[in-house]
Amino acid sequence: MSYTQDELFPIEWGYPTLWQQRLTDDELKMCSDSGTLKYQEVVAGRRQCGHGPGNNSNGPGSHIEGRIRELITAKKLKLPWDPVTFYRRGTKDVGGMVEVRGTNKPDGELFLKPFDKNFPKRAGDEGKGPVVLVKKLTTHTYYLRGWMDADYALTHYPHHPAIPGKRDKCVLVPQNDLNPMEWLVEWIEARRQKS
Repeated sequence: MSYTQDELFPIEWGYPTLWQQRLTDDELKMCSDSGTLKYQEVVAGRRQCGHGPGNNSNGPGSHIEGRIRELITAKKLKLPWDPVTFYRRGTKDVGGMVEVRGTNKPDGELFLKPFDKNFPKRAGDEGKGPVVLVKKLTTHTYYLRGWMDADYALTHYPHHPAIPGKRDKCVLVPQNDLNPMEWLVEWIEARRQKS
């Protein structure tokens, strides 16, 4: 991938603009429809989303936010994204390569469940693959904060117990420990060249 000088250096809200992305109203509507559909699947009992914000007691908001973050990541990494991929179990969120997690908190951590079914190994890959943390800056603007390989996070960070009604058993990776997004671009390019 190549970027212009203007993309590499300016900073807004204290974050490099290179890893910021805005969505149009139409894109937000598409994510809203997709997230609402996913929520309806949870309510109907066809999906189990655990005890965290994605459970069926919190309405569709967390599912919509998740779909927005996936589309943001796909656009920035120039990977395909399908608004209905959540129907296919074991499929990575973006481009068949990358899982996406989100936070709205300034110091929010990358959240990983130890036995997440969305971490299948691809032939020839070491580990379960990258997981990106996406922060919300404004209604339309999000920031890709960084990433980490799921296997590395799950073996090098403490496991926290489940809190019923709040969260599943998890690993929390501080933002300052995340890898720079540029390294993920290199990882993706290396896999594209193998294919």
